[in-house]
Amino acid sequence: GGDQGLADHARLLREKTGVDARGWQRVPVTKSLRSWWTSGDWMAVQDAISVSEEERAAAFPRNDRPHHSYRVEAMVRLRPLSSRGFVGITFGDDGRGIRDVFGVRNGGRIELNRVIEDLTRRTELSTYDGKGDRWVSLAIEVDGTHVRFYADDELVGEKDYTPDELEGRVGAYVESAVGDLKEFRIRG
Repeated sequence: GGDQGLADHARLLREKTGVDARGWQRVPVTKSLRSWWTSGDWMAVQDAISVSEEERAAAFPRNDRPHHSYRVEAMVRLRPLSSRGFVGITFGDDGRGIRDVFGVRNGGRIELNRVIEDLTRRTELSTYDGKGDRWVSLAIEVDGTHVRFYADDELVGEKDYTPDELEGRVGAYVESAVGDLKEFRIRG
């Protein structure tokens, strides 16, 4: 069926199975959020998951953890509740209170953060136009122990990790904000 026939087939495959024909696994957003494990009061809002959180909240796909080489992408939107407002993608979440988070902070900063229980170490990687109600595309690309960070398709940082630091779940993370996340997908 030509290009349109292939596009239609890929769309049907994605809708029925959650599998993207290009190798991406999209995490579905349903009213019950049955494909997500959440802390906090996350809810489905149209095609996004959303939470309003004074402290911290996370959401993780219920599927398997990614392996040694993968890419995670999502669109995020930040509506801060305080100067600490932050929303992003978490990775290497060990389930014991240590995680790394790549995302956007109030005031237009793009940061890589290490969260250890209640302590956060912040590294500013770049800035963006943080004015208005704007969606930002974020991506984390893991190749063995080397990680690249992208915001709006631009490389904004790179870092090497130990295998133990990368072992864990990927998901969404919100701190002191109304955070929205859509088009969450994993390839690898």
